[in-house]
Amino acid sequence: MTLEAILRCAILQQYRQVDYRGLAFYLKVSVSFIEFARVDHCKPPSKSTLKELISAIQPSTWEALDRSLLSSDKECDVERAEVIRVDATVTDTANPGAL
Repeated sequence: MTLEAILRCAILQQYRQVDYRGLAFYLKVSVSFIEFARVDHCKPPSKSTLKELISAIQPSTWEALDRSLLSSDKECDVERAEVIRVDATVTDTANPGAL
């Protein structure tokens, strides 16, 4: 696997909150996972391979990646997202007794 594919798999794992078994499953059956991770669809990685490769990513690598993303955000004038708004609008349901 390429370094890019390993990082993409690690990102998918964190985003979907799955273990290595779940990640390996999704990389076998989900076209969107396969395409995003850029893995070989004919030979997806096993859970043990994923564990070995993803756990080998050093904290310093994650930190460098984070710094790089933050600096590119500043250059592109991306919003800082210091405040998050969550909409909690209440609406009537068609059949309130069904709940």
